Amino acid sequence: MQSVVLGAAALVTLIMVLILTWAVLSTRVRDGIVIKLGLSLQVLAWLPMLRLQASGAEVVDMVTLSRLLLLANVGFAVVAGGLWWRKRCGAVLDDLIDMPGTGRPCVRPHPVGAADAEPGTAP
Repeated sequence: MQSVVLGAAALVTLIMVLILTWAVLSTRVRDGIVIKLGLSLQVLAWLPMLRLQASGAEVVDMVTLSRLLLLANVGFAVVAGGLWWRKRCGAVLDDLIDMPGTGRPCVRPHPVGAADAEPGTAP
C-alpha cells in the first residue's frame, strides 16, 4: 500500500514539475522576471522531491524535506508577490497566458490616449 501512495505522489509531482517547467520556458506565458524566478524556485524544489518519491525512499531526512518545502514556499511567495505587484500596477491578470483562438493580442495595447499625449504630459 505504501508503494502505491509513493507512486501516486511521484506521478502528481511529475505532472506539477512538467507544468511549472512549461510555464518557465513557454513564450505564451507573459510573466516578468520576478514571477519566472518564483516558478523556477518551485521547479528546483520539486525536482529533488520527485527523485525522493520515485526512488521509493520511505524514510526521508526531515532536514532535507524541510529545506525543499521551504524552497517551494519561497517560490510560491515570490510568484504571489509578483502577481500582486502586477495587479497593483494596473495589469490585467487574465492576460498572463495567450490562449489560441481567443483573438487576444499578444501584447497589451496602450491605454486610450497614451499614444496621442504629448511628451511630458499625462494622458
